[in-house]
Amino acid sequence: MSLEKCQNITSLDLNLQNNNVGADGAKNIGMSLEKCQNITSLDLNLQNNNLGADAVKNIGMSLEKCQNIASLNLYLWNNNLGADAVKNIRMSLEKCQNIASLNLNLWQFNQLSIYLVCFNQYICEIETQNKWVWRIN
Repeated sequence: MSLEKCQNITSLDLNLQNNNVGADGAKNIGMSLEKCQNITSLDLNLQNNNLGADAVKNIGMSLEKCQNIASLNLYLWNNNLGADAVKNIRMSLEKCQNIASLNLNLWQFNQLSIYLVCFNQYICEIETQNKWVWRIN
């Protein structure tokens, strides 16, 4: 909730990896981010937090409301996610019209699941099993 008080932030690097944030924590983080409407650059590291599909959906829905984000680095590997979670984050990010640079770390996914995240308006760099699989411009 302290983040909500920093409404003039334009760049945020929030590293919460390995904290067992869970679904409720992810929802609270998302709700706080929604109130920071001036963010243009966001690095959000939620690696290894036992999130699951619902938590990622909540994060995605919150990012939809952060319409000023131009650069997004989102780290979600090792969170018990599947293809449905990837589809949800893809649909949310498609609504973020100002994102010009997108870096998603979805380490545990196979190439088929990763492909669901990439769409025409973004540069996607996808890392899987510690090596770059492809870059789509």
